[in-house]
Amino acid sequence: MVADHVWLTYKELAERLNIGVDSARHKAKRRKWATEAGNHPSDAVRIKVPLVVLERERSPVDRSLDTPPTTDPLSPGAVPRGSLPHEMPPSPGPVGVIPIETAMSMISNAERRADVEIARLQAGHKAEIERLQASHRETINLLFQRLATIAVANRPRLSLWRRLFG
Repeated sequence: MVADHVWLTYKELAERLNIGVDSARHKAKRRKWATEAGNHPSDAVRIKVPLVVLERERSPVDRSLDTPPTTDPLSPGAVPRGSLPHEMPPSPGPVGVIPIETAMSMISNAERRADVEIARLQAGHKAEIERLQASHRETINLLFQRLATIAVANRPRLSLWRRLFG
């Protein structure tokens, strides 16, 4: 006798359907699939999922894995030679890992490019900065004078005794 269902946890169902765990939980609840709790409170809940659903709702990527890729250049969806895992040359190391010397040279090149860009921007805006400073120089001097006056007015007062005998 062939079973027409399978018992899965929410996590297993999510992996099979390529969806999130919460989405799998909502799907099971919407479709009113039977659930079975374990003997211990920390045991995962299992859901009775029909095999038809698992077959029908598999992602296209999973379905494409059912048929082996062909290397015949005339067939549709042909995979070029050398791109299958068993035909690829061994990689020099883990993917994404670069030697420290290469990383250091990349960083120093980026720093040099940033310095050049900063110098270019400063040179381009230098005239504008000087013009704005000149136009606001009077205002800036007036504000510094007022600040000095306020600082003198708010300094702590010494008692007469301290002023006389220091």
